[in-house]
Amino acid sequence: MRYAPVPKQPSLFGEPFRYIIDACSIISQNTKAQYPRSVYEGLWDEIDDLVKSRELVTCRQIANEVLSGKREDTAMRWVRSSGLVILEEDEFVQQRVSEVVNATPNLLRFGTMRGSSSGDAFIIAAAIEYSLIIVTEENKRSPFKIPQVAANFDVEALSVSELAEHEGWHF
Repeated sequence: MRYAPVPKQPSLFGEPFRYIIDACSIISQNTKAQYPRSVYEGLWDEIDDLVKSRELVTCRQIANEVLSGKREDTAMRWVRSSGLVILEEDEFVQQRVSEVVNATPNLLRFGTMRGSSSGDAFIIAAAIEYSLIIVTEENKRSPFKIPQVAANFDVEALSVSELAEHEGWHF
């Protein structure tokens, strides 16, 4: 399925984008993952509501990361069918990617750092450009993971459980 590029948020009315979700948080809904949909149904229903209201989005690099898995899983089906808005990397986001990578070159050490991804720079760049909060399960203490790198750009990062607290959800 092809997704239409989403233009930069209009300044007059604006999109309601508030959060951008990382691959590890999307994947956390899979069976045997941190928040399996079959167990945390209420949590994922709330997240689905954020998607429907266009408050939770992701970027192309992250969607591609999830969709490149070896076998079909809950996360892949969710990206394809949930209505999740996928932000395309326009020239403004590309410029932000350059800023992020220049400030933190280790963010893109693909072959040598376990769990590294080019998506990290793109999700941080999109969060900067669109003033979004990142939802990620990455380690908050690692200087080369999304939460700390994002913090260097005054971008907040929450885990899925912190998102629930931030939204005031109770289960």
